[in-house]
Amino acid sequence: MKKAVDELFKKLDTKGSNFLNNFEKTISDVSKRYRVPEKQLYDYFENYVNSQTVIWQEVELSLIHIWR
Repeated sequence: MKKAVDELFKKLDTKGSNFLNNFEKTISDVSKRYRVPEKQLYDYFENYVNSQTVIWQEVELSLIHIWR
């Protein structure tokens, strides 16, 4: 799973702003190569994005508190 996730992020990084257009294909390719279910990769990616969102919300709240 770790190698699959590492490759997924590496491929998404190299695609730049076009990664959304290739996201599903990239998930599918990595899933097949590492024999990791697509759902598991989607779930991992969703959890990662959600955790990053929470971190940025906390940073934003801290900055608002500092600026007041």
